[in-house]
Amino acid sequence: MNLKNLLLSILFTFFAASLNYANTLNIITDSDTAVIKLNKEIIGTAIVSNYDVKTGTFLVTIEENGIQIYSEIIEIKPEKEVTTISINVENKLAKEVIDSKKQKELASYALDKKGKLGLGFYLDPSTLGGLKFSYDFSPVTIQSVFWMSQTNSSDLFVGGIRFVNYFNNQFTKHTLFRLYSGFSYIYGKLDSELLHSYEIPLGAEFKLRQQLSKAPIWSYLIFSYMALGYNIFASIDGLFYFVETGLKITDHTDNSKDYKGLKFALGLKYYF
Repeated sequence: MNLKNLLLSILFTFFAASLNYANTLNIITDSDTAVIKLNKEIIGTAIVSNYDVKTGTFLVTIEENGIQIYSEIIEIKPEKEVTTISINVENKLAKEVIDSKKQKELASYALDKKGKLGLGFYLDPSTLGGLKFSYDFSPVTIQSVFWMSQTNSSDLFVGGIRFVNYFNNQFTKHTLFRLYSGFSYIYGKLDSELLHSYEIPLGAEFKLRQQLSKAPIWSYLIFSYMALGYNIFASIDGLFYFVETGLKITDHTDNSKDYKGLKFALGLKYYF
């Protein structure tokens, strides 16, 4: 190969290589601490400008405080000399991180719009339950539990009062949610037997923000009244449900039925 051809070959090689690196990549973020990586290699922090890159396919990742918050596969094409990517780190984080303060504000607003008078059912399998009435006196809610029935073989009466305080309101994608605690006293009389129940409840009350799906017609054949009851409740918009545990001391005229320990109760309520 003569000298002329050798020089032409060298020039062609450099020209081809320059074409392969003829693209520029810019990556702009709104965070001073965001670590920018290209194919898992760190190429800068916060902003990368005029970065020479070959044509081809690359993985761009952004890390904040050691946590990957953004990733994208990009294609650098020969006809596009400059490729610019703009990333709003705060928006990316907001989609992943729960803003507890914002949730509390939304929950407080939604709860202020509901009624103060509540009516529902209270069921405690270990003691007694019945109809549940409540009225919200901020910051304390007064609740009462009542039931009365009489048959040829038995006579039942249940009456109780509860003072609860709601806290930690949350407005999530699917629920309006709040915790509560307080003090409860329930009196029960079954024929000649008396029951006194003292409780410190700890519970969660929530409302589903999406309508429940109704049970299909064929479920009536299998679950009968349970399916019918479910569909009735699913049709009532705005029901609040609650699940409750806590400490309980039960004093019974039959000492063998006395109880000290945890409790479990559940129920539902509608506000007017």
